[in-house]
Amino acid sequence: MCRLFALKSKNPLDLASHLNHFADICQNSEEDQGDGWGISYWDEATADWKLYKSLTPIWEDKASFSLLPESRLVVAHARSAFGSESIAIENNQPYLKDRWSFVFNGTIYQVKIRIYGQIGAHKIFNLILRNLESDPPVAAISRAVSLLERKSESREGINLILSDREHLYVSCNHWTRAEYFTLRYHTSDDLTIVCSESYPGCDFLPMSNHQLLVF
Repeated sequence: MCRLFALKSKNPLDLASHLNHFADICQNSEEDQGDGWGISYWDEATADWKLYKSLTPIWEDKASFSLLPESRLVVAHARSAFGSESIAIENNQPYLKDRWSFVFNGTIYQVKIRIYGQIGAHKIFNLILRNLESDPPVAAISRAVSLLERKSESREGINLILSDREHLYVSCNHWTRAEYFTLRYHTSDDLTIVCSESYPGCDFLPMSNHQLLVF
């Protein structure tokens, strides 16, 4: 039951202040978010995603924030692993594939879907990638969430953020613990932020349950 963060800005901006807020949210979370973190950010110089991952808890890795360049598009994730055996840098999100960056937060029990993946979140990403071969992003995500709901014994939450280098596709779904699983968003003419929790300095609104927004 991890924590998610994404940012889209009209112009590249310094990320440290927003990441500091996100780190504080993770440190004070009711669930332990100490199994590492990761961030993908759009690099204007190379016109491609760049990726940073660490097994250090995000609140103990704040020194790395100042090393990140300014960016107009960011997708980040702090991890709460189910078991110590899955704690490995390759299991940290975001996941990247071609133009896509992806993060997931949720709990799904006894999923009966055959698809490759190192852990559950990786399988969900691969499921969406498969759907994207024939569907636009909104339909690909909606189909994946619907299939996960039908093919699982039970669920607590299915939250995800997908970016195609230009947009943020955000899906919020919960069946229990609404306060914990409800994503929040701030949007203005030049800045959009999506986060698992609100933080000072921005006017956040809660997403509705089973809502998919595009920014």
